[in-house]
Amino acid sequence: MEAYHRVSGGSLRLKGKKGGDLKEIKKKERRKRKREQLLLDPSEASAAAAAAAAAAAAAGKEDAAAAAAAAAAAAAAAAAAAGSSSLQQADIIEGTGRIVATGEVVQGFNTKFRHEVEEGDTLLLLHPATLLQEEALVVAVQTDRTLHIHSGFTKDFISTTEFKVKKTAAANRAKAAAVAAARAARAATAAGSTNSSSSSHETPEGGDPESAAAAAAAAAAAELKKKMKKAGRVVSVREKKGMWGYTVKQIKSKDELSAEQKLDLRCKQGRDKFCW
Repeated sequence: MEAYHRVSGGSLRLKGKKGGDLKEIKKKERRKRKREQLLLDPSEASAAAAAAAAAAAAAGKEDAAAAAAAAAAAAAAAAAAAGSSSLQQADIIEGTGRIVATGEVVQGFNTKFRHEVEEGDTLLLLHPATLLQEEALVVAVQTDRTLHIHSGFTKDFISTTEFKVKKTAAANRAKAAAVAAARAARAATAAGSTNSSSSSHETPEGGDPESAAAAAAAAAAAELKKKMKKAGRVVSVREKKGMWGYTVKQIKSKDELSAEQKLDLRCKQGRDKFCW
């Protein structure tokens, strides 16, 4: 214990470490999270750009139809930005009832899967066997008591367990709708500024709400497919850590792995006692 010394309250701290170092590290982490947040959600910047372009188009053109189209495009982009800001982070809700899992099938007891879970959401739970926080991607909801997940948990469990639902599907749809609205606003602004005299009575391309909804649904489906493909390239194995402990290690592959290939990788780990 030469490298440590006791401080007030009985806690241990490394010698030579100043109290301000930890604060600086936390500040850097907060700044990094803010930068990532701004990069992941460019809807506000898109809305501001669309509003500025709409104002310029309305000021430069005397045609009332062009000004109205530009104002409508700016309003749609601003509304999309305001709606997506509340769903920027995926909400986590408490699941009703308890569940058990066998392979890629999850069975529920007094659950309401069709009301609380949808394709693309993520199940979160504390695994009763490994005592680790695990998650699984939902690929299909059959009934209120049955759903299918992708790649399954590290081990099947038959003891009923509480769970949480991360609403990633709704967050992805909101983000895709914001991006589609921003694109439609830019297209409407460009069409109104260039072809105001010839297309004053036509609907700008991308301005149809049905096409925007279809684009958002397609983007959400593509995001779900991308997540499933990414999860298929990752396998979790248990390795010996210290004298009594185990640690879970994520092995990533360049190609998508089948269940048999994942089992072969786990069998090569002599300390993976949950592999048989």
